Amino acid sequence: MQFITHYTERYSYLDAARMALEGGCRWVQLRMKDTPVETIEPVALEVQALCRQYGATFIIDDHVELARKLHADGVHLGKKDMPIADARRILGAEYIIG
Repeated sequence: MQFITHYTERYSYLDAARMALEGGCRWVQLRMKDTPVETIEPVALEVQALCRQYGATFIIDDHVELARKLHADGVHLGKKDMPIADARRILGAEYIIG
């Protein structure tokens, strides 16, 4: 099962990821659309640490360089994002690109 975070006023990204992981999810995609990377990075670090505690895969939405910097498990790219071939050159073979 994969959990994709989304903004809610009720739960923080971290709290939502925690609930998904506690419920058995082992794949979390941090999706913070239209948010500056400077705001995403500290949240990503927290969610990534939580994923590591649970042995879960951690994917960052859209931001190839941030995924590389934080050593996330991979990145999710939309149709309007960087071409997959370019992302593969930056990340190498060990990263998941979806």
